[in-house]
Amino acid sequence: MSSITGTTLGAAGTSSDEMRAKLDQAMKDKTLKGIVVHVNSPGGDVVASDEIYRKLVQVKEETGLPLVFSFGSTAASGGYYIAAAADQIVSNPMTITGSIGVIMSSYNYSELADKAGVREVIIKSGEMKDMGSGMRDMTDEERDVLQTVVDESYGRFVEVVSTGRGMSEDRVRDLADGRIYTGQQAKELGLVDQLGTLEDAIQTAEELAGVTDATVVSYSEPFNLSSLFRMTAEQLAGRKPLSVAELLEVNPPGLMYLYTTD
Repeated sequence: MSSITGTTLGAAGTSSDEMRAKLDQAMKDKTLKGIVVHVNSPGGDVVASDEIYRKLVQVKEETGLPLVFSFGSTAASGGYYIAAAADQIVSNPMTITGSIGVIMSSYNYSELADKAGVREVIIKSGEMKDMGSGMRDMTDEERDVLQTVVDESYGRFVEVVSTGRGMSEDRVRDLADGRIYTGQQAKELGLVDQLGTLEDAIQTAEELAGVTDATVVSYSEPFNLSSLFRMTAEQLAGRKPLSVAELLEVNPPGLMYLYTTD
């Protein structure tokens, strides 16, 4: 039995490449009877979440090992996205989960730039090339373009949950308005399978694998989602105040499977 566990936002983490490398390591370990993934994350970058999800699906298909997820304090948005690959999801009743959806945000600091006497000079090849610039208001046409991108990513999230949880896409969309659920609520809605702890998840993996008293192995690198988007999440959550200079260097909006209260 293998347990891939770790900490998340705010702690030293690994990249999605490193995480997938650890799953490759698990695939090569012929002594394994099952995999338990412990998640404590509010989610993050859309591509990173999807890469991890696809890797987990590959591990299941190529090894046939049972895959069980254990939810910690938070397993929301991208943290829930990857769990859709699981055979079983075990959640604490008070876990914050759900937040099924996509967010794209940016700063409009044009008034601040005016007060600071800053002007941006743009030379561009097309009308949309500076779309998302914080130095001016977004046009309706630009907003429509970005909304289509968000909608496409949202559709992918709905598809992944529908496949993983055996729900119709219409049912998933009913639940996927971005709201969070407790683990108890998620169990009642069919988003998780059991209520319990990491130990319960390990026991479930043993049962699925048909073994008892398995040795639980943790790899040297922790499984976590923190470094995928720690800097962005801290800024969105207001944990790292931005100076004027930093505001003027903020990157264009990016797609996130992320639960944030800001």
